[in-house]
Amino acid sequence: MITQILQGSLIPTFVIDNNHIITHWNNACERLTGITAGEMIGTEKQWCAFYSEEKPVMADLVVDKASKEVFTSHFGAGVKMSINIDGAYEAESFFPGQGENGKWLFITAAPLKDDQGEITGAFEMIQDITAHKQTAEALLEAQKKLERRVKKRTAELTSINTNLKNEIACRKRVDDDLAQSENKFRTVADFTYDWEYWIDPEGDFVYISPSCKRITGYSTHEFINNSDLLASMTHPDDRAKLLQHLETEMMTTGVSHMDFRITTKKGEQRWISHFCLPVFDANGSHLGLRASNRDITKRKQLEAALRKEKKNLEIRVRERTKQLSKAYDSLQEEVDARKSAYEALQFTRFSIDHANDIIYWVDPDGKIIDVNETACIKLGCSRDELLSMTVMDIDPSLTLDKFYEDWEKIKHNGTKRIETSHYCKSGEAIPVEIHISHIKFSGKEYNCFFARDITERKDLERLVAIQDKMGSLGRVAAGIGHEIRNPLSTINVYLSTLKRLLESENFDTANLTSIKDVTAEMDAASHKIETVIKRVMDFSKPGQQQMQLMNVNQCVRNAVDLSMVTLRKSGIALEMKLNETLPQCYMDNQLIEQVMLNLLTNAMEELTESAGERQLEVGTAERGHDDGERFIVISVADSGAGVPTELIDKIFDPFFTTKHYGSGIGLSICHRIINDHHGSITVSTSKWGGALFEAAFPVKKGVTI
Repeated sequence: MITQILQGSLIPTFVIDNNHIITHWNNACERLTGITAGEMIGTEKQWCAFYSEEKPVMADLVVDKASKEVFTSHFGAGVKMSINIDGAYEAESFFPGQGENGKWLFITAAPLKDDQGEITGAFEMIQDITAHKQTAEALLEAQKKLERRVKKRTAELTSINTNLKNEIACRKRVDDDLAQSENKFRTVADFTYDWEYWIDPEGDFVYISPSCKRITGYSTHEFINNSDLLASMTHPDDRAKLLQHLETEMMTTGVSHMDFRITTKKGEQRWISHFCLPVFDANGSHLGLRASNRDITKRKQLEAALRKEKKNLEIRVRERTKQLSKAYDSLQEEVDARKSAYEALQFTRFSIDHANDIIYWVDPDGKIIDVNETACIKLGCSRDELLSMTVMDIDPSLTLDKFYEDWEKIKHNGTKRIETSHYCKSGEAIPVEIHISHIKFSGKEYNCFFARDITERKDLERLVAIQDKMGSLGRVAAGIGHEIRNPLSTINVYLSTLKRLLESENFDTANLTSIKDVTAEMDAASHKIETVIKRVMDFSKPGQQQMQLMNVNQCVRNAVDLSMVTLRKSGIALEMKLNETLPQCYMDNQLIEQVMLNLLTNAMEELTESAGERQLEVGTAERGHDDGERFIVISVADSGAGVPTELIDKIFDPFFTTKHYGSGIGLSICHRIINDHHGSITVSTSKWGGALFEAAFPVKKGVTI
């Protein structure tokens, strides 16, 4: 909010922290100095907006808690402390580097403090008072000129008064000369710029200079014929004061002065500066009052304008002080809010750094931009080392192209969960389960990785898988025994035949053909036993997954063959619907056989407990999605009781079972194997009302497990 207040303010303002770094530089400041906020924020270059060389501005001195003497040395004797804000200063100063001819600026700077009263920064407000200063200086200069003219005129009047006194003293001696020069002196008086007059002791005008008409609009004759004209034209508010002045000054001996207003013949109001002096003859007789009046209307107007401007300036200063106080309070609130946000950030950072999971952030190019402490510990790298890496460096199975592809998918979906391995600095691989979230912050995009070490879980899953395989071996033991018993019976029969032929008394070369046939049959029977044993051994050993391009129908047939004896003994009618034109896809044939055996075993166990018709259908098909991707689908459908709707979301959970004798791991292992193949498994209702399991695998898609 404080940023919006500063930006919306018409007063140029900038803010620095306690390190003299600029944090705010509003639009008005840009207009005044011609320097943008982008050039100033984050720098200590505030001086370059006001000086040609580096020196502290007022805000710098406030942050440094400089003494009054330091402020005076930088801004002159006119600098003063603010009466409203502790530690704040204000001053008027001329900056020759501002604009073409320099500028007068009114500067106010105040500190920003935290809850403990410590200075955390300062703000400085600048007001361009050049025009006001020039006006004030012009008014002051005009006033000085006018005062000089008044002093000069006073001196002139004093001189005139002296001359009048001397003239009265020697009047008798120079009566003849005066009579001769009267016309000359009258001419001089008539052409004086000011309005001159002489009033006798009775208050009648003896002499009035023609300038009275220029100033008042009334002629000399009008004044002479109307002795009350001067009083009547005087402003009502000044009339009594003027009459008292004239009465009082009539008998004084010195020069007196007053300013009053008159209304001209045209109705205009004018200010008159009035100087008067009593006139005496050589004998000391009072001859009246000699006066000089000057039109000072323009001077009075300038003085009134100056007073008004001064009053307005005082009002603006008070308003400005209130604004500064409000801005200070807002800045203080922002400082408090930032402090609270910083503390919350520290708590969050501590929680992230001490989380059990590896947490790191990457940019759109895969570069790691931040990590938590757990990541450093787990991967055996320092923070700086990890920040110099990409996500591909700790997960070599991930290519840059695959990263870009995943980035777009995560950006569209928001999240993604995968299992992979991260490699430590020592080269050790850590299996991890990663939850990736896409975030946007300050106009930039990132992926946040939460990687959980699942080493123990993987070890447990391997043990459970081995246990499940052993359980599967037990369930197909009858089928295996039948597969081996038949060839062994054949071998025993042919061994008896061979023995009988060899013990025959009539043994001849003709019996060799029969012996060869017997040995051939025995060899075939032994190979069949070897094949069955090899298949069981391959299925039972836990080895590494071997992905290869293959046809899924072969895996389905192998699993059905191993289950065929159990199917026959259980009276289950099996129907095979295999699509023989299926494309190949990457699979581990042993794992897919295990999935099929688990699904078949579940179906057979369910049908064995069913009192109705026992139907089982196994099929394969090819399907397409809307995005154009093709999938191979394996389906196993039975006519049992089916899966209740409320249990569909639970049946793939580890150790969840509805059977009193079940382990609850079979379907969980199927789910994991299919996920490792980047496929999916679903359960629904079959055409008989039983369960329908469908496993879908992507076509011809390389997978690293």
